[in-house]
Amino acid sequence: MTGAEVRPYGAWESPFGLELLTAGVVRITEPTVDGDRIWWLEGRPSDAGRQTLVRRDHDGSTRDVSPAGMNVRDRVHEYGGGAYLARGELVIVSDFVGGRLHRVGPDRTAEPLTPEGAYRYADLELDERRGRLLAIREDHTGPGEARNALVAVALD
Repeated sequence: MTGAEVRPYGAWESPFGLELLTAGVVRITEPTVDGDRIWWLEGRPSDAGRQTLVRRDHDGSTRDVSPAGMNVRDRVHEYGGGAYLARGELVIVSDFVGGRLHRVGPDRTAEPLTPEGAYRYADLELDERRGRLLAIREDHTGPGEARNALVAVALD
């Protein structure tokens, strides 16, 4: 074999680029149902790996709900999970970059509910009667391991 190059296993260059392998691939996580709406997080390679909150209405239409460019995700317990809550028109998301919780408006705007700092929030539950959100908060303000607590966040 003239012109053949021998390389160790796995060291050869593939003619198939990463773009070809991921084109059109959408990763769906955290599906929930609220009445006749279905909600889920969608990871799209075309969006630099960010996760977007998506909603499907009773008529079959779908739309992105979270603000463009926001990564709806958390790292609580390092693996994350429970990064949003959707009940009726109330939509709360965890922003991966800053760890804060945000209330999302119908126009995809985000209003922070929690302060800036070394906190992460996950596993959101609505306490409608008391007008608050219950969540696991991971506190990274001190030395050593993070401290976890169940916290209540006022919705007003």
